[in-house]
Amino acid sequence: MTNQRPTALDPVVYDDNGSPADGAPTSTVGMPSFAEVMRSMGLAGLGWIVALIGAVVLIIGAVKLRDEGQVFRQIPYLMSAGVGGAVLVGFGSFLVVLTPLLKLLNLGRDTVQRLERLEQALVEATDEVLSTIEQARTERPAPLPRSQ
Repeated sequence: MTNQRPTALDPVVYDDNGSPADGAPTSTVGMPSFAEVMRSMGLAGLGWIVALIGAVVLIIGAVKLRDEGQVFRQIPYLMSAGVGGAVLVGFGSFLVVLTPLLKLLNLGRDTVQRLERLEQALVEATDEVLSTIEQARTERPAPLPRSQ
């Protein structure tokens, strides 16, 4: 049996007394914590959250802007909610787009490291073959006895 963490879909087996049976998980898995969710979502998830907050700020600013009839009272909403919401949406979009680019960058680094190891192994094998050939040239085999 593997030591995998139980999930919410795993059944809990109970004995006659109503307690978990031997080997069964002692508790069911509840809601994951905010930190676990953020770790699983990564930068893209954070980007979506920031962009969503920016969209909410834009909508609130548009509603407040609509309620003001005079232009000089609309400018503070336009400056705070409009610019702030646009910056949040832009930054969130940047994070969403950045995530696959970082994965490609890491993949490229891994590929370069593999190629460097392969090149080193090839150089070592070539050196070994060349030294064996050189050794065979310098050593002369004993002459074969002539049969009469």
